[in-house]
Amino acid sequence: MSISDIELMMSANIPRKTEKMAHLLQPILRGLLSWIFILNLSLMAYAGDEKSKTTDASWPSFRGRYASGVADGQNLPDQWNGENGANIKWKTPIPGLAHSSPIVWGKRIFVTTAISSAGDHSFKHGLYGEGTASEDRSVHHWRVYCLDKTSGEIIWDELAAESVPKDKRHIKATYANSTPATNGKIVVAFFGSEGLFAFNADGTLLWKKDLGRLNLGAYDLPDYEWGTASSPIIYRDLVIVQCDTQGEDFLIAL
Repeated sequence: MSISDIELMMSANIPRKTEKMAHLLQPILRGLLSWIFILNLSLMAYAGDEKSKTTDASWPSFRGRYASGVADGQNLPDQWNGENGANIKWKTPIPGLAHSSPIVWGKRIFVTTAISSAGDHSFKHGLYGEGTASEDRSVHHWRVYCLDKTSGEIIWDELAAESVPKDKRHIKATYANSTPATNGKIVVAFFGSEGLFAFNADGTLLWKKDLGRLNLGAYDLPDYEWGTASSPIIYRDLVIVQCDTQGEDFLIAL
């Protein structure tokens, strides 16, 4: 069933009272189908690729191995306390603000962050329906960190980009929402309109790609800017990113 088939079903025989609701649901369905498509790509990336096999302890991209969100046999704690340190092996401060998840390969952990020169390292949390964007338009530094998994020591810290953000972000979001990806040889970080960046295992920038301005927000309110969150995957020799924007959506493989 295609997206147009679903839209046709939604528009047929819909009472006038629910017509507006159906109209609002259409972009949600589009986004859901796009998410399913990229999830299928994630499964392909790891299930059938002998070159990208990971160790059991590795978590190479968003939601881990096979994009399943499952880590079997890791004996992980189900309780911890940041104040008294219970079940916390180490803590390493990382400046800035990020919703991206850490990834793990072997004995290394990789994280991304966006650091505001204005010192605004906060976001609004809680349940509310506002579409407000942050007004922090200061110069930001987008960075990638590599840490030792055993000690938390920073192995390397590299700058990916430095500029005034091309877009605003939702006050619930950050400028580093996308989880990076690795295959043990390269580390790929996606920062939306700031670009896509690939580093080697030692932190040397291998290449970067400007994908243009990726303006995301409410589909019917172009002034609402919320920021990107799609995470890249690595499949064999390809880096694949889904870009769902207010303009033309696209899927790119590099």
